[in-house]
Amino acid sequence: MTRSALLLEIGVVLCLAWLPHLANAPFVDPATDRPFFGGMVILAFVAVQIAVPLLYIMLRSGEPWSKFGVVRPRPIDLIGGTLLLGLLYVLDPVFWMFIGAFGTWDPPATSFPGPSTVADYVILAPAFLVAAFAEEIAMRAYLIPRLRDLGLGWVSALLISSALFASYHLYQGAASTAYIFLFGLVLGGVFLLSPRLWPITIAHTLQNVLLALSA
Repeated sequence: MTRSALLLEIGVVLCLAWLPHLANAPFVDPATDRPFFGGMVILAFVAVQIAVPLLYIMLRSGEPWSKFGVVRPRPIDLIGGTLLLGLLYVLDPVFWMFIGAFGTWDPPATSFPGPSTVADYVILAPAFLVAAFAEEIAMRAYLIPRLRDLGLGWVSALLISSALFASYHLYQGAASTAYIFLFGLVLGGVFLLSPRLWPITIAHTLQNVLLALSA
């Protein structure tokens, strides 16, 4: 694939998987009282709208899905994802210590509503799994290899993908956005070391589930 074709493809994918989130971010109010179940349904449908066209774009590129870490799931992926979640919790105080060096921000308490009904708890994990899959396949599994194809080094690819990932979480405040950037660095780093989509998707899913349960 030529450089211009690569740039065009990356631009299309960013318009699909990043730009709408970024445009919506200034208008998201975490304090809005909204039904949890309805929010999860919308989250899952939006994720499918992103993931399915992106998988098709990958397929039409003529390159195998395995280049982007989309391989057959194995039990080791669940183990790896769980261990990665543990690593993220170990790094949590380190993240906040690093963020605190640049200001006096406090870790904000989540103000999104948590699950309360049986239906909420039933949809919780599946919706977050689909959402995490869409984010990881776009921001890590697709973007990092494509930036590398453009000739960028692994550090630049990792920083750019993490910055784009964090940018559409600005509605959560500066401290949380900085935290999400560091979160993205870890997930992207793991993907570079072991280019499999599933462990980072599982860790991302579990992280979101635990945050929702603690809301």
